[in-house]
Amino acid sequence: MDTNLSYCQRLAEVLCSLIADKVDDPFNVRAEINALFTGLQASSKVEPDVLAALLKQSPDAQAKLAVISEYTPSKWLLERELEAQGYWKPGSDDAYTCAGKRSATGLCFSGGGIRSATFNLGILQGLSQHHRLSNFTYLSSVSGGGYIHQFLANWIHNRKLSHNAVFHPEIFQTVDKVKERTALDDVQDFLHPIPNAPSAVGEHPFGNAGYATVVSEPLRWLRRFSNYLAPRKGLTGLDTWTILAVWLRNTILNFVIILSAFVFLLLLPHTPITRWIIEKNSQPSPCHVFDIIVAVVTMSCVLIPGFFVRKWLCNCGESNDTNPGFSKIFIAMMSLFIAAVIAAPAVYRSSLPGEFSYFYTPTPVVNPVFAPMEKQSHVHYTAHFEDTAGANSSVMKIDTDAREAEPISGLRSHWEQRPASFLPHPLKASSFLPSALPSWFTRQTSFPFTRIAFVLGNALLLFLLSLAANKAPALGRISLLFVGIAFAWLLLFGVRTLFYAASFSIRPELISSLGVIILPPLLFGIPFITLALGSGLIGNDMRDEQREWMARLRAASFLTGAGWLLLTAFSLLGAELFDAIARMAVAKYAVWSGWLVTTVGGVLAGRSANSKGKTTDSDDSTKKGISWVELVATIAPPVFIAGLLILIAKLTSWSISSVPTPYIQPASLHVVCISGLVALTVFLLFGWRVDINDFSMHTFYRDRLARCYAGASNSTRQPNHFTGFDTSDRELLMTSLLPDSWSVLEGMEHAGTKGTYAGPFPIICTSINLTTGEDLAYQERKAASFAFTPLFSGFNVGWTAGRNANTQFNGFVPTAEYVYTDQGGVSLATAVAISGAAASPNMGYHTNSAIAFLLTVFNVRLGWWLRNTRRRVIASANPAHLPSVPRFGPLRLFDELMGRANDTASFIYLTDGGHFDNMGLYELIRRRCRTIVVCDSEADGQLHFEGIGMAIRKARLDFGVEVELGVWTMMRKTGSRSPSAACSGELQYHGVGFESRSGGY
Repeated sequence: MDTNLSYCQRLAEVLCSLIADKVDDPFNVRAEINALFTGLQASSKVEPDVLAALLKQSPDAQAKLAVISEYTPSKWLLERELEAQGYWKPGSDDAYTCAGKRSATGLCFSGGGIRSATFNLGILQGLSQHHRLSNFTYLSSVSGGGYIHQFLANWIHNRKLSHNAVFHPEIFQTVDKVKERTALDDVQDFLHPIPNAPSAVGEHPFGNAGYATVVSEPLRWLRRFSNYLAPRKGLTGLDTWTILAVWLRNTILNFVIILSAFVFLLLLPHTPITRWIIEKNSQPSPCHVFDIIVAVVTMSCVLIPGFFVRKWLCNCGESNDTNPGFSKIFIAMMSLFIAAVIAAPAVYRSSLPGEFSYFYTPTPVVNPVFAPMEKQSHVHYTAHFEDTAGANSSVMKIDTDAREAEPISGLRSHWEQRPASFLPHPLKASSFLPSALPSWFTRQTSFPFTRIAFVLGNALLLFLLSLAANKAPALGRISLLFVGIAFAWLLLFGVRTLFYAASFSIRPELISSLGVIILPPLLFGIPFITLALGSGLIGNDMRDEQREWMARLRAASFLTGAGWLLLTAFSLLGAELFDAIARMAVAKYAVWSGWLVTTVGGVLAGRSANSKGKTTDSDDSTKKGISWVELVATIAPPVFIAGLLILIAKLTSWSISSVPTPYIQPASLHVVCISGLVALTVFLLFGWRVDINDFSMHTFYRDRLARCYAGASNSTRQPNHFTGFDTSDRELLMTSLLPDSWSVLEGMEHAGTKGTYAGPFPIICTSINLTTGEDLAYQERKAASFAFTPLFSGFNVGWTAGRNANTQFNGFVPTAEYVYTDQGGVSLATAVAISGAAASPNMGYHTNSAIAFLLTVFNVRLGWWLRNTRRRVIASANPAHLPSVPRFGPLRLFDELMGRANDTASFIYLTDGGHFDNMGLYELIRRRCRTIVVCDSEADGQLHFEGIGMAIRKARLDFGVEVELGVWTMMRKTGSRSPSAACSGELQYHGVGFESRSGGY
């Protein structure tokens, strides 16, 4: 079923019905359609098929018209479910009218882990004792509530199979007719708590005088496996050590991917300071060919993105705004950064005194003072002194850094030896130039054309910016070209001066590392500062929209420069910092022990509710200040990241060091390349073969949940004698749980087939994480509801300007055609495990990007990556050929590291439903249930009712439904018990089919 086309067809029908009346158009639908689709005259009769075809190609138009017509994907989903029940068909009443007539009832099992599962088991037993389970249309479960939902669904399904195979009517002597008895009736009888009295509908089938005295086997199984992760307790038990073995295996495999990636990245900054590059650039060369080539590449990297930026600026704010998208802007910005990286060696070599030019030998005046240091780069120099004084005329040689002597006058004297001119040496030696030229003009130089190209490129970039200002006069634009040259030259002079002064603050062998670290980001800032100064001269000739666009581009440049600074600093100086710590006699043990303890504390704090913005249940929870758990969760991530990068930097430096030396020795280029190639190969190989889902802790968690709650009613269970697992425990599919009063819809596989499940329609609630989603309304929630049902699975969130052409507006797809189509669809066990994936790097409202890094590295990952239901699928595509999970996991793994997830990528990250709505109420309000029973099992010792309050708030904002709940009747006085264990409230639906009613629903 093409859900995108189906939704567009229904939306077109609704819109056409709204504009059928040529006079009355209160919502101004005609004008909106005319504005969205030029050439389509909505004032005349519009064919729904034509409008549907246009809507299918424009998610933006779907979103805008959905708001006007109030026909959202949620209403489309309600129509499909009503149609499956036989309450609605195309051309009939409004879906809300039909939903009002249906009077659906819903039961919610909230989250809360094993506590929720146990509590809701008691709810099931109480309902079963009065045979009330069959009165519910829907059963919505979240997290721990899903555990017991899985138990009930498997029991009903397995009982249906055995009920059809062998049925003894003489055993069940109830008032119900034998032919009308269902598997649900059997399960309800067996769920009765013992000792139980005769039910209202007749005598219990077992026991003396209608009383059962033996607990049914499925309930005994639950008690047996109540400690479902490690049923056999004890430090020496295999179950306990299996947890450690599985975690270590998965953590090591994931860490290999992360480590190899970081090693490769930290090797890259070593390339510019390898021995081969330093020595080759120090050799004489007869011509400037290499310099000219570098200059051409540098200017191209500046000007090519400049032309595109000018085009984007011209269109910015205009009606023909082409909106290039962040990817194109990022490429343009990276081109500018590459220009800065290419120009950095020229600036580096022209900033230090006594350098070797690559095209001629150094001047004799410089050599005696700045002699090359042995076993050191030819770019760095020290002074050599001999002391022959003394009676024995002994010779004493002292090697020291010449620049450290006489610090006040030394900077100035060595500054005079710098190659500062832009002119190449042959021109300076020419007889055409005057002989009496200042020293700063005639000093040696290197890479002059590269520096000239960089300055001219920045000036031309400012000129292109002036062309985007339509009101700027022609003469002013030309003058800006010369002003740009002056600005760029002064800024370049400032960068050289800053680097020259900074080189005196560190040891000589670290100067090349310092150049790699600070020169590219400093040079990268020159074009942006030049443009900023130039925009001030342009003044009001530039529009506000253009200035805002440039400001945002500068903000992106800050992040890029900071990223380079951190990467190269850890790469090139991390090993030095490690050695400095290692030289500490006692402090080194304290440093690394503190790092380890802080890391472990951060992982534990990241899983604690007290570090996720929740108030604690303690009496002093209302006091101001931050708790120690929150403090550890805040400090631990940056401490861990810094320590990890220092260790990896030391490993990287050790791997490329050929000979141990007391100072940093430039490595051979082939050693760096081979090491980088090995790291890249390991990354690609393991990234390709290690599945991001299977090697998280999700499968470990899912299999143990299935053994406990699904295996309880599996009478044909044949477990492996060593592991105790049976694959049949997790084979029940979501599509197999379609109730017997529902039918498969047209357009789906097995259309028209009636369901066989005797229980309520199941809804397994999970959360799709949206930490970096496009809809800013979700930046606080950081998640949305994602539900698995036997018919459809998916989600619906607000829509902003679609930046991804492969994304559609409707996020609901048939469950059978969604993922794992070769297996019949997603299984109930997988859905329940996702619904209970509380510990994950992305945790919806509780997501912390720093904590996410810690949890990912230590493989505290229970979430599941699946294909995005909003991704468009071409009509000819076979769902079986589409990947259900990421084929190359490291891309998604690094999203988890950074705590990033959205609804526009190819794959989405699903976690615990409690990260959005821990009650399961949201999905039942989407379906307009008249009666809802919520079983709240949260840890809420202070009766704050945070979970139900958040669910009510989201229902009001997203569906316009008011929920008035009398929770005050449960409030207790200090030191006393709650006067009531339950409360009632009202649902106030507004719309067709739910007329205002005194007392609500």
